[in-house]
Amino acid sequence: MIGIKIKGARSNRRLYALIKNAALFYLKTLCPRIRNMQLQIEIVDDLSETERVHGDCCQCGVNDPDTDYVIRLNRNESYHFMLTILAHEMVHLKQYVRRELVLYSGDSLGARWKGVYCSEYDYGSAPWEKEADERELELYMAFFESCSLLRVYK
Repeated sequence: MIGIKIKGARSNRRLYALIKNAALFYLKTLCPRIRNMQLQIEIVDDLSETERVHGDCCQCGVNDPDTDYVIRLNRNESYHFMLTILAHEMVHLKQYVRRELVLYSGDSLGARWKGVYCSEYDYGSAPWEKEADERELELYMAFFESCSLLRVYK
């Protein structure tokens, strides 16, 4: 079963519905065969100021490390930009699900990208970031064209 929870947008029903619909669309586009996943999307104040990111995605592993994920988005953005960032982070989620990307922390820093271990990498030139950068706009535009909801949002 696919479960998507959204934190930080309950009081804004329009944003809540938009984020949830976009997440489902992106997930079905990127991982059409997935049947079991729990995704929590957190809308966070001042994420870009405090952590210098507009969004991030991690495999949280609370119940099952292979099916539990958290995506955080910066609240202080336009809806269109939030949906673009969500698309970017959903590409990373796809990379985790398909085990294309494994990030290491602790004593063994580095990453494994499509089976190749990278002990050092530059964030901007990392192949997983290049893929997410290349696909985010394509996904966002496909979602935009698939629904008329976006015309009423900023």
